[in-house]
Amino acid sequence: MTETAADLAPRPIDTGLEEVETTRAERFLAFVLGVFVFIGLVWAYFQPLDVDDADARFLGRLAFVVVVFGGAVLALDRLRRSRSRAVAPLMGVTGAAALLGVVMAADYLDLRSAGPITLSLCGIAVTVAAIVRYQRWLAQQLPERRARKRECPWCGYPAHDGVPHCEGCGRTVTGDCSSCHQARRAGVRYCGSCGAA
Repeated sequence: MTETAADLAPRPIDTGLEEVETTRAERFLAFVLGVFVFIGLVWAYFQPLDVDDADARFLGRLAFVVVVFGGAVLALDRLRRSRSRAVAPLMGVTGAAALLGVVMAADYLDLRSAGPITLSLCGIAVTVAAIVRYQRWLAQQLPERRARKRECPWCGYPAHDGVPHCEGCGRTVTGDCSSCHQARRAGVRYCGSCGAA
């Protein structure tokens, strides 16, 4: 059975913003936003969650840190997948949430207790899950980005028009369009002959 280029092409959401780089001003403003969010998070950590029972206070603060950090990571993942321009500011918020974990670790610095290691394990789990999701997303986006640069979608070797196989890895770089049956490059979203998706 012959693979068609349509079978090989990824289907990301198209907003037209994927090639726009984040500017220095956006990164600076994201940092400033993160600083002020961090101040608010520290206040919320120490004031409303300050109860008399030490165990209840620890569990409440741990839940607060995990929910804030996990929520920021999930929101960041959602915005990144939709290619939103709000990714940079949310990175600042995520950084502030991660620093809140450092505040909690310092607050419970008694290394004989389970507080710091519990916080560490929760933060590691959320961060590793976010890294895995991000790597999977990059793997889905890579073939289309390489195809736009006239490279092999799989290895990045320069692809030549009309050549059915990559000269770098030997994989198929063209296939038949399912609509017009003309040659179509793998990794592209639309057929160059008929425009079909």
